[in-house]
Amino acid sequence: MSPIIPDHIQHLIGLEGYQWLAAQAAQMDSVVEVGCWHGAGTYALCTACPGTVYAVDHWRGSPAKGDATYGADHDTIFAKFQANVGHFPNLRILAMPSHEAAKQFAPHSVDMVVIDAGHDKESVDLDFAVWFPICRKLFCGHDWGHTPVRAAVEALGRPVTHHPADIWSVEP
Repeated sequence: MSPIIPDHIQHLIGLEGYQWLAAQAAQMDSVVEVGCWHGAGTYALCTACPGTVYAVDHWRGSPAKGDATYGADHDTIFAKFQANVGHFPNLRILAMPSHEAAKQFAPHSVDMVVIDAGHDKESVDLDFAVWFPICRKLFCGHDWGHTPVRAAVEALGRPVTHHPADIWSVEP
């Protein structure tokens, strides 16, 4: 089943990207999405995944000036997220920094991990370091075109598969 992503949140990755995420999530019992923002990816994942989808974000935006999420108002962004996806019964929200949320999971305990959070080298490297060991079946993310993301993916030393909308994936 292809998710119907509401138009007002579809712009970030695009329909093809959300369809790919949903198709993968449909085969998983658990998914963690790191970096959720308004919830478009979360919507696709919750629609398709028969199990639990964990949404990990602090909803404060990026600390990097020039980033599209810099200076975000937490309450406004989180309220939009809740309005878009708060109704899904399989959603579990972990409103905290990524590395703190990762401590709640054992190694190889989540089927699919989707990384689309901070794009600076420090954030990307930390996300990869804490989430890759937790992933059991599919480690993927968005923004292959960002140099820190590409470098972190390549440093995993695994074959990389490219998908619509600048999405990448590797097997753990």
